[in-house]
Amino acid sequence: LKYTRPFTPPGIPYMSLEYPPVALTSNVTTVSGQSYGNGVYTSGSSSGNGTEFRAFDKSYATTTWWQGSASYDADGLPTNPSSFVIDGLTVPCEWLSIQLPAPIILQSYMVRAGLPLPARAPASWFVAGSNDGVSWTRVDEEFGVVYDYDNQEFEFSVRSTVAYSRFAILVTSKQP
Repeated sequence: LKYTRPFTPPGIPYMSLEYPPVALTSNVTTVSGQSYGNGVYTSGSSSGNGTEFRAFDKSYATTTWWQGSASYDADGLPTNPSSFVIDGLTVPCEWLSIQLPAPIILQSYMVRAGLPLPARAPASWFVAGSNDGVSWTRVDEEFGVVYDYDNQEFEFSVRSTVAYSRFAILVTSKQP
């Protein structure tokens, strides 16, 4: 995922900033010395395998997070999903989350297919935001995304006007 927020310093036109500003190196990473985004970043997932930060390490070489403990059927649906409550509804899914040091207004994010296709390519998901880690609100949803090659990435725009300090992607199916 790629998080951005609007930032307009005096005399500089509109621009977006990527969050986190540097690669995460563990599930709890402290970022310092940057021009923005300094503080503690915490990542987690439904699989809880300790390598969730790799989704935010800015590398194409590492394995992806979301297939760590899930099994999927021939149609790409999880056979042993976790659940996540978003807008008061329980969603069966595999999920990945990140907590930022301060709230941002999410403008866009990126999702990349892992290696090899289609085994690690999410096809349908929700993105949710929260400020307390308990009450989650849907900020985007995508269905039936199809990848044509390994490491293909898509950027999705978000029309949220609310700042959140936590974000989660809830994968409801992978590419069959």
